[in-house]
Formats: sequence, C-alpha cells, structure tokens
Amino acid sequence: MMLFNFRKRKEGFTLIETIVSVALVGILVCATITIFKSQAIFTYRTGELSEMQDNLRTASYWLTKDIREATKVLQLVIDSDKEGPEPKENNALVFEVRGQKIAYFYGSDSMKNTFYRATDYNLDQKKVPKGNFQPLTNEYTFGGKSKGYVRGWLVQYFSYDSNGNKVEVTNPNYKDEVRIVTFTLYGSYGDKPDDFKPFSSSAFIRSLATP
Repeated sequence: MMLFNFRKRKEGFTLIETIVSVALVGILVCATITIFKSQAIFTYRTGELSEMQDNLRTASYWLTKDIREATKVLQLVIDSDKEGPEPKENNALVFEVRGQKIAYFYGSDSMKNTFYRATDYNLDQKKVPKGNFQPLTNEYTFGGKSKGYVRGWLVQYFSYDSNGNKVEVTNPNYKDEVRIVTFTLYGSYGDKPDDFKPFSSSAFIRSLATP
C-alpha cells in the first residue's frame, strides 16, 4: 500500500515567479535610467545652445555697434570663412571709432577659438598691445579639445556705384569705398562641435553711408 504525504505548500514565490519579477524590475529600472539620461542630455544641449546663442548675440552686438559708429575703415579682413580667417590677429577687420583703432578677429595665440574685439590695434605691426584684448565669446572642451561657441565668421563689404546701386567691394585696397558691412558668425556647441549654426547681420557705416 502506497502512502502519500501531502504537505502544505510553504509561503513564497516559485523560481519562475522570482525570475519574472526580477526581469520586470530590471525593465523598469532600465526605462527609468533611459528617461533620466535623455532628460540630462536634453538639459545639457539646451544649456549649450543657449550659451552659443548668447555668444553670437554678444559678438554681433559689439560688431554692429562699432560698424555704425565708425568714421573710417582702416583694414579689411580677407579670406574669411566659417572656419575662421587665417592668419588670426594679423588679419583683422579694423575701424576708427571715436579716435580709436578697433579691431575684430578670430583666435589668438593663447585662445585659438575665441572671437575678439581689441582696442589700439597697431596697423604697422598688425598686432594688438598686451592687455587690450576683449574676448567676446567663450570656449569649451569637447573630446579633449578646445572648441569655440563661435567657430568663425564670413565678412562681405559693399559700396554704391554712380547710379546708387549696391556693389560688393572685394579689393582690400578699396577700403575707403566701403559703406555697408555684412557678416555671418558661425556658432557650434556641445556634442556637435562641427555642426555650424549661422547668425547673420549687417550694418551701415553711418558717417559714410550716403548713396
């Protein structure tokens, strides 16, 4: 005669139930981490974008202000592009503003990815006296390399012909004919340091812009 020992099941989970529970908890944890990571990246990119836009606006404000208040164009920057003109300090856009020689250029020996405004520019030596640099933009580090929120600029110059039509000035020797300066500042930020965002503006040289 066979005897059966019916024992009462102990309280708890079976192995399958435990595995399923752990898997569900893991999925929830991964989903939560993904959400937090996405939110952190979004916040970071938003902050970097805002910083870049502030840099572009600051540089544009000063450049436009000095162009409008200039009484003379002393030197044209040449071969400018979105990577930044070369050479840097030697190749500056220079105006006479309230008796001062105001220069704009991209990059210096110490900060190669900064857009500068400088005073008392020496036209003969094509240099800025020490201490007269005014950085208008910031730099940041990405991938171990220094990058600039403003990565370069493109400048164009215009005058008027005898019929009052606007014509581009491409010869730096004709700087005295320049009446309008159009410029584009190229910004980048964060995890896309080579994804340029253009910010364009133009300004009349008020004392000269009489077609």
